[in-house]
Amino acid sequence: MDKTAERQVRLEGVERMLQMSMERIKIAMIIPKLLENPEELKRVLKGTRYEEVLEPIDDMIQYLGKQTGRSKLPHDHTTMRIVDFFLVNHRIHRFFPHLMRSLEDRDRQLLAAFHFLLESAHMHLHRSSRSEITKERKLHAIYHQNVDIQKKIKELKASLAFQKVIGKWKTAAKGIYLMKVEEDLANKKWQNNVAIQNEIEKCNRTMRIYHKGSLDRQKELEEELIAAREAYEKMTLKHLREEMELRKTSYSCNFKVFSKNTMSVWAKKCVKILTRRISTWRPRSYWTSS
Repeated sequence: MDKTAERQVRLEGVERMLQMSMERIKIAMIIPKLLENPEELKRVLKGTRYEEVLEPIDDMIQYLGKQTGRSKLPHDHTTMRIVDFFLVNHRIHRFFPHLMRSLEDRDRQLLAAFHFLLESAHMHLHRSSRSEITKERKLHAIYHQNVDIQKKIKELKASLAFQKVIGKWKTAAKGIYLMKVEEDLANKKWQNNVAIQNEIEKCNRTMRIYHKGSLDRQKELEEELIAAREAYEKMTLKHLREEMELRKTSYSCNFKVFSKNTMSVWAKKCVKILTRRISTWRPRSYWTSS
């Protein structure tokens, strides 16, 4: 037998021993529950190759029945024989799956730990140099892939940071442009308001000048009219006095004709003077501007 076959046989023996240990742990966990219910144990094992253990169990039950006030199993040859039988025939636990499902959490954790130990031993015992080299190659390839992925992640992070900076600059530029546009619009609006206000003030000033000139000219005309009226009244009174004096004379008829003609002449002269002044009137701004 070469060394490879010998090593394989040894590995299989180690695995069988570990597997058997796990099976014995399972049966050891449910032995107390099996002995607590011997009737069910008899019913399940009767007619199988494991029914030879039923006779020692009956002897133990009879012994416990004779020992009044004692419920614990005795540490004698019969008890050890029963326990050894279950440990040797550890496959009996497969007849009681409900007991395996009702194990306590602590027992479940122990079985899980032993199962993990069994798988780890199987993996380490069956590894070869070729498989190890293959694993090393895979790990090396995964390492290089990881390095490449990390480089790509760094590049993506740098690109994202650059894009964020560009986005911030674009946002700032847009904000500055909008502020400038708003400032230009506000400036133009202010200039338009100033121009409109200046035009309004200019129009108001011109209207005030024309209105003042019109009022002044109207006042002058009123004064001239009053003066002409006073002159006319004075002249009329004078003529009336002359007419009254002439009536006293004997030539009253001739005097009336003369007085009437004289008054008509004076009235025509006053109207002619007023007409000439009105036709030659100009606003005061006209004379000042010229």
